[in-house]
Amino acid sequence: MSMLMDRPTDANPRASSPVSSPVGGTPLPAPRRGRLNDTDVLAVLSAFAFLVVGTWSAHGGLRALGAWDSAWTSLASLSGLLTSAVALVALVLVARPRSIERRYGLDRLFVWHRILGDSMGLLLAVHIAVSLVAWSRDLGFADAVSQLTGAEPYMALATVGAFLVGVVVITSLKAVRRTLSYETWWFVHLLAYAGFAIAFSHTITLGTDFADDPVARWIWISLHVAVAAL
Repeated sequence: MSMLMDRPTDANPRASSPVSSPVGGTPLPAPRRGRLNDTDVLAVLSAFAFLVVGTWSAHGGLRALGAWDSAWTSLASLSGLLTSAVALVALVLVARPRSIERRYGLDRLFVWHRILGDSMGLLLAVHIAVSLVAWSRDLGFADAVSQLTGAEPYMALATVGAFLVGVVVITSLKAVRRTLSYETWWFVHLLAYAGFAIAFSHTITLGTDFADDPVARWIWISLHVAVAAL
């Protein structure tokens, strides 16, 4: 990271001034900046958040919070959606879209990626805990664990995916990362991609957010395909 150059900002008077050429002293044009602005980014993030929360609410998630028995299932659905949504934004940042990188700089993108990664880890932990409570109310704790780790279709893959993402989150903690070489940490970090892919199937086949709504399901699939392509 120390090798990266800081990006000029609007407040920096050098941002619009020409840069001297190392050969002959001929001024070079200032680095071109993208047309993207903060309002654009805020609008896209707000629309994405509205899409995620709106999908959950439209399928009865908000209404289900009013009853104790259904509230846990509703919270499990919401936490799962938010986990996936935060992961998608984190992946977009690390994909380094040219317009975003020019606007904010690579250092800042990596910092935001790390913050979103930590947030995703916390949301995943909440999703697992709330799901276990929701299933335990009907099946008991032992049967709930059995169902959520493989007895229920697609949940074995979800368990493996959650484990891989958990490994990535733990090894990214500063205390743990200091004990690893950069190369080891980097290859372990790539497990997150495998974790997302493996766990994806349970997102669109279980629950009511996507399993019973083909329009929402294909929108969600399209978003993941778009991020993968990016």
